[in-house]
Amino acid sequence: MVERVRAALQERYPETTRKSGRRRKSKEDGDAAEKKPRRTKAEIGQTYNKTYALVLEGRTVEEIAKERGLSQTTIEGHFAKGIAEGKVDIEGVMPATTRDVIAAWMREHPEEGLNTAQAHFNGAHSYGQLRMVQAWLKKEAD
Repeated sequence: MVERVRAALQERYPETTRKSGRRRKSKEDGDAAEKKPRRTKAEIGQTYNKTYALVLEGRTVEEIAKERGLSQTTIEGHFAKGIAEGKVDIEGVMPATTRDVIAAWMREHPEEGLNTAQAHFNGAHSYGQLRMVQAWLKKEAD
């Protein structure tokens, strides 16, 4: 039985070597999906710098995300990185009361991660906000 199936597949798909009978797509066939070229470190660094420049202009997370066509989570990640590097001031991106509430909890629970913090605050603060405060606390400790 197996031999008859193999023979039928070989007859129907003579150019294939795969068990499923499907041909692997290749660039020569023009069927393969085109991959985007990888971005260089310089290009990746530029995206952060664009975000930092917009923060310095006083724009909000929502405004920057809309203008740049990125998600708010991505922009908050840029803020956290900028805070850690000293390029962004946390005062300009988060109210002091929010920062202080999150920071107090993080100081009391230094061994806990962001998931635990998110659960503690019942989702009142985004992971991005938690990362920003985490970066700020680490920078303050250095």
